[in-house]
Amino acid sequence: MLTGNVTRELRRQVLADSDDRIRLMTIGNTGGWLHFANTQRTVRTPADMVGLRRRTSVAERPQELLEAVGASPTPIRWPDRSIQAYASFVRAGGERYVPSADERAAFKRAAEPVHAWFAENVD
Repeated sequence: MLTGNVTRELRRQVLADSDDRIRLMTIGNTGGWLHFANTQRTVRTPADMVGLRRRTSVAERPQELLEAVGASPTPIRWPDRSIQAYASFVRAGGERYVPSADERAAFKRAAEPVHAWFAENVD
């Protein structure tokens, strides 16, 4: 979705249908941005998720997303999530992912329309 036309087309339709009053900024019930840190391998594409067991919320959408990319969701109640994730990461000596300069620049470019819209429309 990040490199294709799905988001752009949906954003265009939302703007057109709302007479430019509504701007699509995220997709999904998680705020639109997910981070898949793990202790087995670096995740750069959806194919890298195949076979990974992931802790997630009990909500259906995050579980469906993980299943769609071949991962195995393990639902955990919200109060227990951060404690479990941190404990597992530390015990396994997880590798911390740091975005490259190109990845940071791509994210900045992708966020620019959102920042511009807020600067222009929100006091």
